[in-house]
Amino acid sequence: MKLQRVGLFLLSTVCVMIESRAISADDPAGKSNAAEATPGEVIGGLAGAGKFLALEPRWSRLYTYDSQVSVGTQVKSGMVISHVPRAAIKPMKYLLFEPDNFNGSGVLWIDGAGLAHLCTSDSKPDDIRPSPAVRKLLDGSYAVVSAELPAITKPAVGSRPTAENSVLARRVRATLAAIASTLPHATQLDIVGTGEAGPAVLLASAFLKELKPEETKKIRYVITDLHNANVESIAKPEHAYYLPGAAEFGGVPGIAALNGTQKLTIAGTKATPAAELQVLEKAYEVSGNSSALKLVSEPLSDELLVELLTGK
Repeated sequence: MKLQRVGLFLLSTVCVMIESRAISADDPAGKSNAAEATPGEVIGGLAGAGKFLALEPRWSRLYTYDSQVSVGTQVKSGMVISHVPRAAIKPMKYLLFEPDNFNGSGVLWIDGAGLAHLCTSDSKPDDIRPSPAVRKLLDGSYAVVSAELPAITKPAVGSRPTAENSVLARRVRATLAAIASTLPHATQLDIVGTGEAGPAVLLASAFLKELKPEETKKIRYVITDLHNANVESIAKPEHAYYLPGAAEFGGVPGIAALNGTQKLTIAGTKATPAAELQVLEKAYEVSGNSSALKLVSEPLSDELLVELLTGK
């Protein structure tokens, strides 16, 4: 019950809190205590500014530097470059598979293993081949694009990352950059996070309502793997999902509850306590969109993903 009350309270007040608090720059060494992170700083750290970012198509751009054609599919690679001051997003590699019969429907698929997950094991820099799952999506006329998130690194001994410079926060900002870069090129977009990228994609989904209405309408599904993230794991500085102050929201699901309207499927929930998931369920119930949320205990495998996207 405590987590539910916290989640509902934050849903109604977090926008005011974020507007009234700026990210602190007084801790360059990253030694802040997790308990000192305010809700405004947590959300500010995720978005990259002291308030929600107003995401626009020009926020980031795709720069293509290589292209090839393979079995009816154009393969492009390049960099995602961000132009937002203070966003602290380094250029990211991206990979795009675009079928010859592309009809405007795309899948932004971000995986914890990086771009390699979308390719066959025998792919080479000059001969990139889509994995079986990507091939099935291409056969369905979907374009598939992926971006490589910042690597997971352990903090220096004795340091404690802040809400802004934690690995998870940097990955969320990178995911938002990838989304903003991809939307202008699609008429419909599904956003996917698998493996260790799942929690970052789920947290990024909390900010999708800040897009312009015409861009929000393009997003069909968000499908992500919680990867068993829970309040216990996000409280450990050495953990990839460490996020100071996030426990006050009820963990990763609690922050995702800030957007209770997006069609959302979350897999990999087996090790996440029911009380944490209830915050998210309650948010969807309050917004009248209970049917838009689907929780799956098993991990989000490539096969399950294709089935969820195509119905096959």
